[in-house]
Amino acid sequence: PAFAQQFVVFSARHDAAARQVVLVGSGFRADMRILLNGAALPNAAVTSTEMRAKLPALEPGTYRLVIDPKRGGKAQTKGLRP
Repeated sequence: PAFAQQFVVFSARHDAAARQVVLVGSGFRADMRILLNGAALPNAAVTSTEMRAKLPALEPGTYRLVIDPKRGGKAQTKGLRP
């Protein structure tokens, strides 16, 4: 049987100057998407160890981030505080 490629998220941070969310980890692919409170964010850059997505204007608070792996892998969730 085929197995989905695994990925791991080590950290998530808000880059206020670039208005992006930055995820650091391993196993990222260009077809993955970051969801913020259920809405897909436009990818700014993706490498195997870092994902960046453009953020809309956000009020201070805690937001739910989910990585959609697209290829049938298991989604991972992280929190973000801008």
